Amino acid sequence: MRVVQLRSRPLLVGLLCVFAFVAVAFLAHRSDKGIQKQPLQPGINPLTRKDPVPKDKQIFDSKQPQTVSTLTRFLSLIASEYQEKQNAVQKLGVGVLPQEELHPAVAAEERHAGVLGEHKLIEKTALDKLAPAKHAEVLSADAEEKNFPREYKFAGASPTRMHGPVGILSDGTPGWQPSPPPPPAQNIARELIGNGFNVRLSNSISLDRDVPDHRLPQCKNIHYDLEKLPRTSVVIVFYNEALSPLLRSVHSVLNRSPPELLQEIVLVDDGSDKPWLKEQLQEYVQLLPKVRLVRQTTRSGLVKARLRGIKEATAETFIILDSHIEVQPGWLEPLMKNLGEGRNKMVMPQIDSINPESFNPQAGGIGCSLGFLWTLVEHGIQLQEQEKLRRTSETDSIRSPTMAGGLFGGHRSYFWEIGGYDEEWGFWGTENLELSFRLWQCGGMLECEPCSRVYHIFRQGGGAYSLPGNHVIKNKLRTATIWMDEFAYLVKEALGNPPIDIGPLDKMLELREKLNCKPFSWFLKNVYPESIVTELSDIVARGLIRNAHIDQCLDHGYFVRTGAHAKMTKCLNKIPQQWMVFKHAGIRPHSDLEKCIVQNEMTFCDWRPRDMKWIWTEQKLLKHEATKKCYTAILDSEPQMQPCNPENPAQLWELQPFDQSVVFDYLKRDAERLGIADRYLKFIEGATEV
Repeated sequence: MRVVQLRSRPLLVGLLCVFAFVAVAFLAHRSDKGIQKQPLQPGINPLTRKDPVPKDKQIFDSKQPQTVSTLTRFLSLIASEYQEKQNAVQKLGVGVLPQEELHPAVAAEERHAGVLGEHKLIEKTALDKLAPAKHAEVLSADAEEKNFPREYKFAGASPTRMHGPVGILSDGTPGWQPSPPPPPAQNIARELIGNGFNVRLSNSISLDRDVPDHRLPQCKNIHYDLEKLPRTSVVIVFYNEALSPLLRSVHSVLNRSPPELLQEIVLVDDGSDKPWLKEQLQEYVQLLPKVRLVRQTTRSGLVKARLRGIKEATAETFIILDSHIEVQPGWLEPLMKNLGEGRNKMVMPQIDSINPESFNPQAGGIGCSLGFLWTLVEHGIQLQEQEKLRRTSETDSIRSPTMAGGLFGGHRSYFWEIGGYDEEWGFWGTENLELSFRLWQCGGMLECEPCSRVYHIFRQGGGAYSLPGNHVIKNKLRTATIWMDEFAYLVKEALGNPPIDIGPLDKMLELREKLNCKPFSWFLKNVYPESIVTELSDIVARGLIRNAHIDQCLDHGYFVRTGAHAKMTKCLNKIPQQWMVFKHAGIRPHSDLEKCIVQNEMTFCDWRPRDMKWIWTEQKLLKHEATKKCYTAILDSEPQMQPCNPENPAQLWELQPFDQSVVFDYLKRDAERLGIADRYLKFIEGATEV
C-alpha cells in the first residue's frame, strides 16, 4: 500500500529531497558564518578560540546519538519512512543526515568522540525503533564497504584513517597546518643541530602522510580475527621533542591501528621545557581520540618515564614506541597475535628508517635478529641456524637474543612480575639488553614479528637533549654484574673497569633468586649459540701478540678503522696492542670486538664471517683457515700472508693464553668490594671453588 501511495505522489517525494538538500546547505552555511579557522601552525599556538557553536546555529543537538549513512540510502529512507521519521524528529529532537552533510561542529565532535563507539551504535538510536531491519542493513553494508566491524566504526574511517580524520578543530579544519617547504639550498648540517634531524622539513610535511608498505606480500594476505586478540595501550615517552614528528607519530598510530585493538595512547612528558610542548600540545591532544597526556614534574630519564607510562596504561598489553616514528600498515595485528599466544612473551616490530635529512621513509634499519657486543651495545646479527630450522615460513616470528629497546611490547602483568625496569637505572642506555637478558633467563621469550614494521628516525649530527655523565657506564656495569655471571669479566675488561658507583644491587639479586633465573651460560648456549663466546674456554688468548724473532708486537692503532692494516711495532703493552683470540671468532682488538683481522685487513666480523677464523697451532703458527696461509711478521711493517713454514721464525707467535682462574679471582674481589659476595658468588660457575 505504501509503495502505491509513493508512486502516486512522485512530486511530493522530489520536493522532499530538494527541501532536504536546501535546508542542509543553508544551515551549514549559517553555522560556518563568522567562525574563524585557526589551524595549529608549527611554532605557533592558535588554539585559543573555543567558542561553541551557538544553539541557534546548530542543526540538531550534537549530544544526541546521530545516524550516519550514505546519501542514496538516506534519500531512500526519506521516501519510505517520511511520516514516521518526521514524527520522531519532532518528538525526540533527533536529526538524520548523511555523513557528507554533517554540520562541521557536530562532525568534529563525532570524530573526536568516536562515532558510533562513544555515542552508541546506529541500531541503538531512537530511529532503530522505527525501522530496525533497514538500519541494520545500511550499517552492515557500510561496515562491509570499509572492512570494519560496525561496533568500532568511526566517522570518516577508512583503511588509511582507521579512527577517522583526527586533529580537527570545531569548525572542521585541521588543528595543524604544515608550514611552507624550506628552500632547496638548506644548510643540512645546521638544520640537524639540536635534534639530529631536519625539523623545518618535518614541519612542512602532513601529519597524515601515506608511507610505503614494506611488508612481504605474504604478510598482506594474513587474516587476523581481531575479536580474539588482546587490546593494547601504546606508550610514547618524549623529552623536548620537536612537535611535528611527535604529532606525526601519534597520528600514524591512530590512522593505522584497528580501533578494536588500540585502547589508548599514553603520552609521557618527561619534564620537557620547550614552549611548544606546554599549552600548545595540551590543547592539540584534546582534538585526538584515545590520547592521554601525562606529565612528569621533573626529568627522570627514559626508563622511569616508561615505568610511569606502563603504570598509567589500562589495557591488558602495552606497546612502547619512540616519539619520532611512523607505523606502517598492518603493524599492530601481528604484535597482538603474538602476545595473545602467551603472557610470558615480549615482542618487537622490524624497524625501518626515516632519512633524517630528507624525511623519506626507507626500508632497512634494524632487523629482527639482534645480539650484542661485549661493550654491551645491541648488534644486528644474521638469522641463527637454529631459527632457520625452527621457522617454516617467512612470516613466522623470529626469536631474538636481544631487542633494540625503543619499540617493543608485552603483557603488563608479566612485565611487573619479572620486575619491570631496574629502578636504579640512570636515565637511559642498555636497559634493552638488561631486560632482554632477564626475560630469557627468567622464563620468558623475546620475538620479532617480521610482518610488523615501523619507521624510525635515527638521529644524525646532533641530539635533542644531553645525558648526565657516567649513567650509561653505570647501566652497563649493573647489567654485567647482575645477569652475566663469569662473563661479566669480559664486559668490565672491554669497558676499562671504570671505578664508579653502580648503586645498590640487593633488590635485583633477590629478584633473580625469587624467579629462579638461569645462568648466563645457559643464555649463550641456548639463546645465542652463535655468540663469539658461549663458554670461557672459547677464549684462546688475551693480551699481546708478539713475534720473538723481531721482538715486536702486533699493533692496530688507537683508532680501529675498517680497511686499515695492523703492523709490527715496539712492544709497549698499551691499548693498541691488546688483542683477544677466539677458537671460532678470529683475532679481534680487545677495545673493539666487533672488528676482526682478515688477511691482515681490519674489517667488521659480520661482513666476512667465513674468513675470520684463525688457528694458533701447537708449533705457534697463526694459520688462516680460509686461505691455509700463515701470518708472517715484517719488521716495522705490516705482516704478510705466506705459505706456512714452522721453520720460519717470522711465523712463530707468542700469545698470552687465557687463564680462567683469573676471571674468578677478579669477580670474587669485585663482589667483595660491592658487598654482595655471599649472594653473588653462587651465580658464578666455579667461583665458590676458587
